[in-house]
Amino acid sequence: MNAEYLKVKLSTTNKFDSQLFGKSNRNQGLDMDMDMDMDMDTNLNLKTLRGKKRIVAICGPTNQLKDALLSFRIFRRRLQQSNSIVIAVPTDLGDASVKSNFDWESLGVTEGEIRSSQWFALPQDINSWKTYFQDLVNNDNKNNKNDDQKLTWFGLNYNGRSFASGSGEAPVLLQILGQNLRPIEILDEDDEPESMSNFIKDDKAVEEVKSCQLQFYKALTEGNLEGMNMICAKSQADEVTQGVESMSGKAV
Repeated sequence: MNAEYLKVKLSTTNKFDSQLFGKSNRNQGLDMDMDMDMDMDTNLNLKTLRGKKRIVAICGPTNQLKDALLSFRIFRRRLQQSNSIVIAVPTDLGDASVKSNFDWESLGVTEGEIRSSQWFALPQDINSWKTYFQDLVNNDNKNNKNDDQKLTWFGLNYNGRSFASGSGEAPVLLQILGQNLRPIEILDEDDEPESMSNFIKDDKAVEEVKSCQLQFYKALTEGNLEGMNMICAKSQADEVTQGVESMSGKAV
């Protein structure tokens, strides 16, 4: 099965260039005005998104997907800057996998995020997605009956070509953001801040996070080591440790 025929549904806030989008959809037999506002909610295959969106698709059990999506949710605006969408495909739905009433909040993604998101897309015909991922894994691990319990993912660039893939663990988001999903839109200081109403209901928690961020950047820009130690966690991050070890002995 070719990935370009897999289908997704985008939020009504996800926009395309109307001229390119109109041509693409007429080629598929969809009646659409080229000059219409492209705020819409429709099913699209990945071929239609070629040249318009970068794609990261992740497949696996719900509990693993929820953990994997957390970092994507944190970096949602950065994903929007890189014109990327993330597609989560649960493998443990049984017969419900062909239905559209899956509780996406079980993945930690709120209804507000789905409706307003520029980075999250809903898979359509999930069985086709599951079959595609199973074929990917089977090409590498034949006779493995536990493949549907493993997290599997792939990424596509603007040309619809794979830039990376993996199985058994989630993608290292910071790595693919730096290497493959670089921003095409730059945030300016005078840009409006992102509304948090669709994500967090606890205003106090939001203010606490903002306060910590201000303390961090103040300590960073002033070279205040004591202030930095106060705001940073004492435990080590595996990603940072791996990066430091990989640079050991190299000139920077």
